[in-house]
Amino acid sequence: MYNKVEICGVNTSKLTVISEEKKRELLKKTRGGDKAARSELINGNLKLVLSVIQSFASRGADFDDLFQVGCIGLIKAVDKFDMTLDVRFSTYAVPMIIGEIRRYLRDDNQIRVSRSVKDLAYKALKTKEVLSAGLGREPTHREIAEKLGVRETSVTEALDAISDPISLYEPVYNENGDSIYVFDQISDKVNTDERWITDIAVSEAMKKLSQREKRILALRYYSCRTQTEVSEEIGISQAQVSRLEKSALKAMRNYLIEKGLDSQRVLAECKSTSTEENFLFAKEILVQQGISAQEPVVYVTNAFHCYRGGVYAAMAGFTTAHALPAGIPLRSVLTCYLREAAAVIYYWLFKSSRTGFMQPLVGLLSLNKKFFYK
Repeated sequence: MYNKVEICGVNTSKLTVISEEKKRELLKKTRGGDKAARSELINGNLKLVLSVIQSFASRGADFDDLFQVGCIGLIKAVDKFDMTLDVRFSTYAVPMIIGEIRRYLRDDNQIRVSRSVKDLAYKALKTKEVLSAGLGREPTHREIAEKLGVRETSVTEALDAISDPISLYEPVYNENGDSIYVFDQISDKVNTDERWITDIAVSEAMKKLSQREKRILALRYYSCRTQTEVSEEIGISQAQVSRLEKSALKAMRNYLIEKGLDSQRVLAECKSTSTEENFLFAKEILVQQGISAQEPVVYVTNAFHCYRGGVYAAMAGFTTAHALPAGIPLRSVLTCYLREAAAVIYYWLFKSSRTGFMQPLVGLLSLNKKFFYK
């Protein structure tokens, strides 16, 4: 395509180049309203357009379109060139042609991206070239961001925004008729097949528990109640709740191991009495197993508790915690959210879920559990 002789009906092999003196002469005539001189000046610089569009050949745009857009930039240069300046016409025309082509490529993108993001992306690309020459290697996004004085995420998002979209069914490798497509190389690190199997196994393990044990676990891990709150609702002591909870978790763990799950992956945290402690103690267990807090984790809680759960996860040191919201009875929605709102205010004041003068208010709003949350 790049060696074709004819572009937009123009035979490129017959394009002529005029001297700088001739250009000056034609520009003077053009300023006087001579249309023939203007046409001759434009035709005499088409080879300049052809040389400029070579640098955009890798962008995937049609070569004929680039040539036409480049000609528009050339015409603008002819009409706006200031002859009083001691500058060669080609020195002025090249940036005009490049700017026109860049605007075309920017606006012709299949995905609409804001002007500011695109401008940042082009600045990042230019800075990348400068840093590459100085460092002798490809710079990181952080290095580019520091040079530009912006956030690293802004640079990453801007560069992604100007990337050409590709189909998930785009083949990336082909041998003997067996193709590997883009979607074959994309994996979901959270919703893996292994996780779905584990979720099913956990559901089956729950069915093996007694009604009281199921209720305790549901209140503790789905409704985010403390052991004291659970004891008040069920009508037994906090010590009995703790003992039954540990017994239920142990029974579930044994069931999962019997079904083939690796015992090193089935871990039970039984010391906590609140969500905050649950994350802290869970982190200790994971670290003991050689699992970093920087690894993605999923925590299951009611929808109204997801925000505070995420806050406590971050406080414990989990950098990537994903919430999996569980449902609650419709009759409990209002009171549960009121209770959670008080708990959030309580957290904002004390950065904890343990002590403070608002604890009685949180407890007062928990009275609904005896009447609504069954």
